[in-house]
Amino acid sequence: MKRSLVVALALVVVGLVAGSAVVAHAGGGAGAGTGSPTLSVFQCYVIDGEQPRQANRIVNLTDQFGARQNVQIGQGRLLCTLATATHSADPLQQFDAPTGAGDHLTCYTISPFEQGPRGRPRLVNPDAIVDLSDELNEDKGVKVSIPALLCAQSSKTCVSGTQCGLTPAAQ
Repeated sequence: MKRSLVVALALVVVGLVAGSAVVAHAGGGAGAGTGSPTLSVFQCYVIDGEQPRQANRIVNLTDQFGARQNVQIGQGRLLCTLATATHSADPLQQFDAPTGAGDHLTCYTISPFEQGPRGRPRLVNPDAIVDLSDELNEDKGVKVSIPALLCAQSSKTCVSGTQCGLTPAAQ
């Protein structure tokens, strides 16, 4: 896949995910923090996967915001890998302690660039082709492309809206 197409695809995916994501405060303010100097997070890379198996292409979804019937599942677009995050300026600086159990993910856009030779930015593009297997599909020979998102566990408290009153346990 051409690099310009990969970059365009990444920007579209990031825009779609970021536009629909719930923004949450992730901590890391000016203070020293009260948690750990490392976070377990997921770094998500753009992929060009195949359509799921026919039996798994249409599903019914239910979460704390409601139920949806006959939702069509498309191709795989992101591969998220477990990663460790530390503060870049001070690896020993602690992150703020989370409030409550993290049963959600909050995803943040990240730069797909790194500092290359002579300080010039260059696009991160892992030299990796992987086989993927999950409950929806098996996908062979998937090219792992540029990093697009960093996702961390988060807790959520619904404060307004028509879908907040579903059940206290689901909030």
